[in-house]
Amino acid sequence: MARGQALDTHHTDPDNPGWRWTTDAEGLGGWLPEGLVVNGRATEDFDSTELTVSGGQRVTRLEQRNGWSYCETEDGTRGWLPDHQLALDGGGVETVAVPHLEEIHRRRGQEVEAAHPVTGAPP
Repeated sequence: MARGQALDTHHTDPDNPGWRWTTDAEGLGGWLPEGLVVNGRATEDFDSTELTVSGGQRVTRLEQRNGWSYCETEDGTRGWLPDHQLALDGGGVETVAVPHLEEIHRRRGQEVEAAHPVTGAPP
């Protein structure tokens, strides 16, 4: 999405406050931070790609908004990850590690079940 692009805003995400479903003139959609569209136009460039990673994989945080972080993998792939899936690894404020699924569930006090490696959602 490019700054100045005409966009339509729709519903908010009840599970991720501060994000709104947004579509362009061709109907392509993505989640954008609330406030990014003013008077039907994007106020800045924005990439809404979600990043797919594995537990324990290291990523670098580039930006943080509304409970999500825009990250880059060691091979240069970029996208958004939910903050609750990230843990500082001692490599500095900008470096985070995606914990293994077992660690995510331990933090939540839940039993480990087969689940999506990034979102923790059941299959």
